[in-house]
Parts: sequence; structure tokens; C-alpha cells
Amino acid sequence: MDDKFRTLDLNLLRVFEAVIEEANVTRAAERLNLTQPAVSNAIARLRETFGDALFERTSSGVVPTATARELWYALEPHFVGMREALAPKSFDPTTCDDHVRIAMTDYTIERVVPRLSAYLQDHAPRLRLDVVPYGHVDLPTLFEKDNVDILLGTYLNDLLHRNEFNTHALWRVHHSLIMRRGHALHKESIDLDEFLNARHIDYRTGGMTAGIYDQVLAARGYTRNLVLTLHSHQQALAVIAGSDCVAVLPNSLVATSPFAESLVIAEPPIPVPPRPFWIIWRHRHTSNPTHAWVRSVIIELFDEHLASAER
Repeated sequence: MDDKFRTLDLNLLRVFEAVIEEANVTRAAERLNLTQPAVSNAIARLRETFGDALFERTSSGVVPTATARELWYALEPHFVGMREALAPKSFDPTTCDDHVRIAMTDYTIERVVPRLSAYLQDHAPRLRLDVVPYGHVDLPTLFEKDNVDILLGTYLNDLLHRNEFNTHALWRVHHSLIMRRGHALHKESIDLDEFLNARHIDYRTGGMTAGIYDQVLAARGYTRNLVLTLHSHQQALAVIAGSDCVAVLPNSLVATSPFAESLVIAEPPIPVPPRPFWIIWRHRHTSNPTHAWVRSVIIELFDEHLASAER
């Protein structure tokens, strides 16, 4: 049996760690105070040991192969444990001046940022949040290239199976039919054909080829009269409040909308199954004291607070 642990130069694993975290050979060399050829040579030795390319070149650096990701998934907790044992860190949120990069949609910003910002003002006044948008096609690259630390959102199935990420479900998102007061569909029983033929609008982030509700309808063999697609939930509510357009969107949007008094909600003839809303982060940030504290605050504030509000 090939015992790689007995024969492997463990210093090579420090190089592996630096390259996988920096995603760039030059930056990894600078971090380790080594020359770039020395780092390249170390990677070559690791490739020979594990029988895999480990890293593939891109225009901006390198990305790990599936084998490298699995290897890092197994090794990273041990690196974290050694760091904590050798140099334990204390964390005081009142003096922390780090910044944390969080990816959110406009829906998430409205639901999370006001309460989170108020909490940070009192408990971590020097901490900086950098909120960036995301599109569904960009979920992996947000972490790997855009330096996102935390992502908040739904529809993350393409990330959940990847071993380098951790997740925690915060609440479930409930969708309703939203329309203006006095709309012809605002009645006790909504006819399916009348509903499908109404003037529908929807919200779609970058990378989505079809709206969430269109996918729900397609699974049942239906299509609707979709006349307008927007990139902001509140844009959609503004259109609904001033027209005969309708939409099937998260019902909690109405409560925070400036058009709330003009809007009503109802159960659509074909409902949307509730969808989990996630907080997701990289394994390698699990023990980062700033990131861990911010995640714990988000979980504490929103695990229960918004669970009932979404209904």
C-alpha cells in the first residue's frame, strides 16, 4: 500500500495551502517568501505524488481540480487547528476594523441589512460590510474570484453539494400572488385560465434562464402570459401598484414596500413550494474570528425573527 504520509515532504502542503487560498502562484510565492520557480517545483512534486494536475491555469491565476478540492477539504481543518493551537486569537467586536464581503440580492438587502446594520452600530461600530450583488450563474466564482466571504440567498443547489462550502438554513421563503387593490383577480376563487392569461411580470437575476415561477408552471405543463421581466423586486412592485400586472413573488416584500397600501396578496392557483434561505461560506473561513462572529450574528438575528415574518 502506498503510504503517501510517510514519504511526503510535509512542507509541500504549506505550498499547497498557499496556492489554493491565493489562487495564484505568484501571490503564493510572495506569501511564503519563496521564488515562483520554487513554488512551481513544489506543485510539480505534489502532482507526481497524487497523480493529478491539482491546479489548472486561468487568465487570472489557477483553480483547483476536483482532486485538489477534495484534498483541501480533508486537510483544511487540520491547518486551522494547528494555527489555533500555536497562535490562538482573541476577538473583540467593539474594536474590530475588518471588513466582510457579503453577496445579496435586493430582496435580501431589504430583509437583512437594516436590522443587521443597527446591530453592528451598537456592537461592532468599526466593522465594515461590503455588500455585492450576485447572479445565479456566478455563485461559485463569487467565492473563488470575487473574494466573497458570505452569501445569503435561495436557490443555491449548485453550491450545496460542493464539499468546500458550509451552509445554514435561516428561514423559508413563501411566495404569493401580488396585485393592486381592486384587481379583477382579487376574489375568493381564482380561475386558473384567467390567472395564466393575466399580465404577469417577474424578477430575474443574472444567469437565470427562466423565472422561478415559470419553472414551477412548466413542471405542471403550464405557461403564463409573462409580459415584463425586471432585475429588482421593488421595481416589480411599483409596476404592479400602478397597472393591471400581477406577479408571484416572496410575500414579505409587500410589508417593506412603499406601495404596500396599494397592494394585496393571494394564494396563486398553482402554489410555489416554500424554499429555504441559506447563509453559505467557505470551509476555510469557518474559524476566522471576524467571519465567525458575523455569521453567528446573522444566524442569531434571523433564524427566528424572519421565519414568522415570511409567512
